Amino acid sequence: MRKTVLTLFVLLMVGTLPLFAQEASKDVPRYKGAAIGMFVTNQYSIGEWSNWVSATAGGGLSLEYTLPVLLPKNLDLGISIHAEYSHLFPKADSSLKSCEDIIAYGGAWLRIPFLLGNARFAFQPELGYGMTLHNAEGQKGSKAKGYYLDQMFSVSPAIRWIPPKIDSLEIEISPQYIFAPEKDHSLNQVGTRLGIIWHLDKFAEANEKKKSEKLQKQLAFVNENPEFMLGIKAEDLKDFTPDGDGVHDTITFIPVTSYMSNPAESWSLKIIDPAGNVFRTWEGTGKLPKQIVWDGKSDEGEGVFSDNTYKAELEVIPCEKDRILLGMDSVKASVEGSVEIKTGVVLQSSGDNEWSIKMTSVPFDANEATFNQLTKEQREELDKTIDEIVSKVNSIGRNTTVIVRGYANNVSGTEKENIEELIPLSQKRAEMMVSMLTLRGIPENQITAEGRGGADPIASREDRENWWKNRRIEFIIKK
Repeated sequence: MRKTVLTLFVLLMVGTLPLFAQEASKDVPRYKGAAIGMFVTNQYSIGEWSNWVSATAGGGLSLEYTLPVLLPKNLDLGISIHAEYSHLFPKADSSLKSCEDIIAYGGAWLRIPFLLGNARFAFQPELGYGMTLHNAEGQKGSKAKGYYLDQMFSVSPAIRWIPPKIDSLEIEISPQYIFAPEKDHSLNQVGTRLGIIWHLDKFAEANEKKKSEKLQKQLAFVNENPEFMLGIKAEDLKDFTPDGDGVHDTITFIPVTSYMSNPAESWSLKIIDPAGNVFRTWEGTGKLPKQIVWDGKSDEGEGVFSDNTYKAELEVIPCEKDRILLGMDSVKASVEGSVEIKTGVVLQSSGDNEWSIKMTSVPFDANEATFNQLTKEQREELDKTIDEIVSKVNSIGRNTTVIVRGYANNVSGTEKENIEELIPLSQKRAEMMVSMLTLRGIPENQITAEGRGGADPIASREDRENWWKNRRIEFIIKK
């Protein structure tokens, strides 16, 4: 009889595999790892067993595991363990008074996914083998009483349906044939098994998908509000004046990483100067610090220039898991990767009773000391800056002297260029600044203009990336 059961299963597989294999679909979820299920059964006795029992009803739990085996046509192999309790309904004229079974068996199955229209299904025939513990009691005078342990075989050609949008769940209906050979006779039953299977790994994937969608929304918000990732208000990025007066002297970044579920693999916060060069850097691995305070200094201790635009760029390399969830190898503070920081007029102490204001952003016309090419908005911004300089000078007190020095970059490195072009041009530009200060109330006899040309370069001739710092206007204020 065992050969009969095995032959039945093989015929079932051989007969149906070509039909379903042709329809095997990659659009039906493929599972990995473990799943748990619960089921109910309803069996009817056939053969000689039908002389004693008419039907059986029961239910139980199952655990199945999809084996990590690669098969063609999206097929999968797996194993199962089932634990079932069954109550048998004896016939009125049988020698049995009552009978209950506890069944434990394992199974091996092949999974074949297919589509019917837009509905997702899988054909999953299973061959099972295990043990049945009978607790039987006979009618009066019968010897059938006590516990009996028998082996059992089962064939279950299950059809499973995956509900729309619930990839972790399957609903199964299966015809089922059970054969349990006993000493004097055999138990034969046919019926149905109805169950619900919950795929744990697929459920975890569904949770990961929801988490990914949530993180993507948070990331979209960060991209639209880049200051959020840096943990700083937009107004704090304006008028940054690290000059020690207690107002806007520092910027405190509070990195926000709510879009990550685990500590970062690495991170870096960079301040980029107006020419696109790295000015200041903080970096590390793992969890980001609660706050990062910038005092306006570079890595070498150089201060920021007045009335200029620097950029803060926070880049985070998430851990591998978050990289998968976010679909990104790295996350930056904005789509452009930076947040602008606008400096105001920075009054730096340069000695006893001496201060300086350094500007590289005065928008003169090319090779001129005029502002004829400025737009209305640019002119208004320039006037605002000059007003702030006057306010800084007046804050020091009366009887101050101001030296306005114009500098240029000696591109050729020759004295001829310096004497014939740079000194005259820088002198005119310094004088233009003097006239703008006197128009705002600073006495003319307290201001001096000096055209220094290519003297006192901040950047050497070899440091081309920083040549822009040599073209500047400096205000030296003494008391």
